[in-house]
Amino acid sequence: MLEINVKLFDKQKEAFYATNKFVACISGIQSGKTLTGACWVQKQLKERPNENGVIIASDYKMLDQATLPKLFEVNPILKKYYKQQRSIIELPDGRYIYIRSAERPESVEGFTAGWAWGDEPGKWKVDAWINLQARVAIKQGQIFLTGTPDYMNWLYFDFYEKAQTDDDFLVVQWKSIENPYFSQEEYDRAKRTLPTKIFKKRYEGTFERMEGVVYNLTHEHIISPFEFEFKDCIAGVDFGWTNPSTISVIKMSHDGVFYIIDEVYKTGITNEELIEKCSVLRDEHKITKFYPDNAEPDRIEEMRRAGLNVREVKKDILAGISDIQALIQQHKLKVFNTCKYHLEEFNTYHFEGDIENRNQKEKPVPFNDHLMDALRYALTTFVYTPARPKVNRYRPLNKRTGY
Repeated sequence: MLEINVKLFDKQKEAFYATNKFVACISGIQSGKTLTGACWVQKQLKERPNENGVIIASDYKMLDQATLPKLFEVNPILKKYYKQQRSIIELPDGRYIYIRSAERPESVEGFTAGWAWGDEPGKWKVDAWINLQARVAIKQGQIFLTGTPDYMNWLYFDFYEKAQTDDDFLVVQWKSIENPYFSQEEYDRAKRTLPTKIFKKRYEGTFERMEGVVYNLTHEHIISPFEFEFKDCIAGVDFGWTNPSTISVIKMSHDGVFYIIDEVYKTGITNEELIEKCSVLRDEHKITKFYPDNAEPDRIEEMRRAGLNVREVKKDILAGISDIQALIQQHKLKVFNTCKYHLEEFNTYHFEGDIENRNQKEKPVPFNDHLMDALRYALTTFVYTPARPKVNRYRPLNKRTGY
């Protein structure tokens, strides 16, 4: 097979020759990470002659403008066999290389591969990562990721942190300037002119918290699941179809701490299917009350008829955000680390622009916020009801009225 020989520098070589099950090149822009991935594919085609592979990028624009051009630059013959309409590279020996976009995580299903290269995983939804692992599971294949951090999402919690203690994972990080072909002048200019967080993320490949993030969730708030005696269990529900339908399940301990213990995050499900999920979660976790989005009265009525205890919801967004911020600040809100979709949204739910200078009445950007809405429906309503644990920012309850 026709190929181009490439000389890799030390950090590229470290990742290229790694034998860990999951390897990630996390580096600055134009640092040679995509080239490393294209060379790694060349190695897989040689070393695994009977195996199909998969290449996945953050979106089709990235595939067309960066990932595949670099692949074909290193492996020119592959372009001849690329069937764009079918999203595959069909090799003469019968092997396939499946080409996929993380925009549609469900497309990363229904096939088996012996290896996988993922480009710009920092922009993926967690579903794409989950599905990609399943594609190589039977063959015990290696997954090789290349990208620049976008924010502290699953790539940080499920990969970078695991690499600190789990030998199945390896992260090789380097700065843009460590690429011998990157301009020192450009690196210095960027460092001088860009905000520090943006420079460190884009040119040094470090994970930085998104600007203007609504909830300051730290490692202290993210815990491993454990069994505990709880006083009550509630759930918030946000309806969707094209956007996901979500359920946030929260248990309250006897000392007034709320634990997010389970979740549902699913697109394209009917109300009947959503109600079935609510019923299963109710029986499993002993949920006493559901707090659904009151913009969907017909769907709420169906929930009631199915025997679910549905409550009215307070929907003041800014007041609800303040409620949850107060719980976080007082360490009265914890999240089980198995709730991947909650963690994803906690780290992307943000105000536009600089949080220090924003208008205090400005609402968060309405994107990737469906579990945040479900969580808010439940918590902000629940903490205002009588005989609930007090959060310090509120006035004491009136004993006669309960308000």
